Amino acid sequence: MVSVPVRTPVLELAGISRAFGNIQANDAISLTVERGEILGLVGENGAGKSTLLSILAGLERADAGTVSVEGIPVRPGSSAASIGQGISLVHQHFSLVPTFTVAEQLRLAGWTGPALPDVLGTGIAPDARIEELAPGQQQRVELAKALVSKPRILLLDEPTSILAPSEVDGLFATLHGLRESGTAIVFVTHKIREVLAHADRIVVLRRGQVSGEVRRRAGEWPHDAEQRLMGAMFPAPQGHPAPDPPPALAAPWSAPMLIGAGVGTAGAGGTPGLRDVNVSVRSGRIHAIVGIDGQGQGALADVLAGYQRASGSIEIAGVPLTGLDAPAFAEAGIGFVSGERLRDGGVGSFSVAGNLLLKRQHSPEFSQWGVLRQARAEAAGRLAIRQWDIQPSDPAHPFGALSGGNMQKVLLARELARLPRLLIAVNPVSGLDAQTAQHVRDRLREFVRAERAVLWFTNDLDDAMAVADTISIMFEGKLSSAMPVQAASTQVLSRMMVSGW
Repeated sequence: MVSVPVRTPVLELAGISRAFGNIQANDAISLTVERGEILGLVGENGAGKSTLLSILAGLERADAGTVSVEGIPVRPGSSAASIGQGISLVHQHFSLVPTFTVAEQLRLAGWTGPALPDVLGTGIAPDARIEELAPGQQQRVELAKALVSKPRILLLDEPTSILAPSEVDGLFATLHGLRESGTAIVFVTHKIREVLAHADRIVVLRRGQVSGEVRRRAGEWPHDAEQRLMGAMFPAPQGHPAPDPPPALAAPWSAPMLIGAGVGTAGAGGTPGLRDVNVSVRSGRIHAIVGIDGQGQGALADVLAGYQRASGSIEIAGVPLTGLDAPAFAEAGIGFVSGERLRDGGVGSFSVAGNLLLKRQHSPEFSQWGVLRQARAEAAGRLAIRQWDIQPSDPAHPFGALSGGNMQKVLLARELARLPRLLIAVNPVSGLDAQTAQHVRDRLREFVRAERAVLWFTNDLDDAMAVADTISIMFEGKLSSAMPVQAASTQVLSRMMVSGW
C-alpha cells in the first residue's frame, strides 16, 4: 500500500468567532489557505471580512477558535506573534507616518538594505516624504513595509479601493509574482470581476459565516461561478414571510422635493468621483440609494447636505442651492444624519441635551436676545429622551459615552425635531437592534406622510427593500435610474451593486 503524504495548509482557521456587543462579526469561521495560493474573500458590507483579517494579524483577539501557521498555533491577540510566524497585513487605511521619508518608514518596519525593495518600482525616492506621495505610491510603500519581514502569508484589505486602473494592474502583477515564490495571499474585495480575474479560490462571508466557495480547476472557473458567488452573497429568502410592502406611492405628479442634476466631483488619487449624477426625491416618499462602501454614496450625501462642493445643480422645493454652504442647505430645509456619528454627527464632550439642541440653539424657541432659554431647552431634551427611549435617560450624560444605537437616536431626534423638508440619512439603522431599527423606520414613515421626504443611504439591500418606496443603485460614482421597490428584483439589484449596469 502506497502512503500518500498529507499536505499541511500554510494557514488554518478553526472556529473563529468574534462579537462586538450584540453584533456577531465572525461566527465559527473555519478555512484553510495553501502555499502559493491567492484566496479572495468577498461579502457584503458588515459580513466580517475586515474583522477576520484583524484577528489573523493579531490586531483583534477572537472570542473562540484558533489560527495556525503550518500546524503551529499563533498566539491570539498579538501582532508581534502573527508577524513572527509569517503573517503580514496591508491595511485598507494606510498605517504610514506622514512626515517620515520612505526610507525611514521602511527602516521602522525592519528594512536594512542599501537599495529600496523592488516592489516600490521606479519613481519613488528614498528621501520622499510619505505625505507627498500619491495614493498609489503610498500603497506600494505599505506593501513594501509588509514584505520586509518576508511573510509566508500576506493579507490585503481592499487593496485597490483608492487605486487608478493602471495602478491596479501593477499591484496584481506584483501579487502574482509573490504567489509564484510560494507566498500565500488573502485579499478582501467587493469587486467580483477583480477577484474572478486574479484569485485561485474565492470564499464568501455573509453575516459572519462562510456561506459559499468556488475554486478554479485546471485554471478555469466553473461556468456558473459568478452566479454561485452572487447567490452566496445575496441569497433569496427561504421559509420567511416577505416584509410588508411599503405604503402606496404618493401621486406620480407630486412635485419633486429635491433635484440634483449633473452632480460631479473629483475622486482621490485619480479615481473617479461622482460622475454626472441625477437624483430626484418626491414628497411623501422614502428613496433609498444603495451601494457597497466606497462607490460614492458618502460623497453624494455630503454634496446634497451642502458639506462638499460639486459641479452641477441642486435645488430643494424649487429653491436653488448650488454654491451655498451647509448652514444654507439646513436653513432651506435639509436635515442630515451622518454615518459618522461621532466625527460628523454629534459632539462627544457635549451632553445628550446639548447635542439635541445643536442647530436650534439660536431659534426663537430656545433663544431670546442671544440668551439661551435654559428651561425650554431642558424640557425639549427630556421630551426627546422619552420619545426615543434614549438610554441612559440623564440629559447631562456625555454624548460620547453613549452606545452607537443611542447616539443614532439622539441624532435622528435632533434632525426630525427641526421639521426639515428633506431628511438625508446615512445608514440610519446600522448597528441598531431589531426593535430600535423598526422604531426608526416607523418614525421616518410618519415623517414622510406629512408631505416631506427621506433620502436613505445604505449598504444593506434588505434594509432598503424593507423601508423604501423607490430605490437606486450606486456603482463607481454613477447612480442608476430610480425604480419602484415593489417592482424591483433583489437578484438584479444585488448584481448591479457589484457589477454595475
